[in-house]
Amino acid sequence: MPGDAAFYSARSQAGVGLIITGGTPVHPSGTLRNRAAFEAYNEQCLPAFAEFASAVRAGGARLIGQLYHRGRETMGDSDWAPWAPSPIAAPYDPQIPHEMTIDE
Repeated sequence: MPGDAAFYSARSQAGVGLIITGGTPVHPSGTLRNRAAFEAYNEQCLPAFAEFASAVRAGGARLIGQLYHRGRETMGDSDWAPWAPSPIAAPYDPQIPHEMTIDE
């Protein structure tokens, strides 16, 4: 069992009752360029999510998935232009984010 699943499985086995995952991107525009995170919008990640959840539940713990979008905080580490509610750049990144529409 690789990485996070093994780490959290061990905590569950040790008696931890509730585990909240690290951030899981909800849209391609919020992903890291290296695609190092499980992606909530990507069906190819479902088997890994299932394995992770099963490993945690097997030890008796419950699991909450933390969802996120990096918004204007991409800092150039995405293949997408940053998306945000407004076209205001982050203080440390001069790139103007794409202003999201109501549909987005």
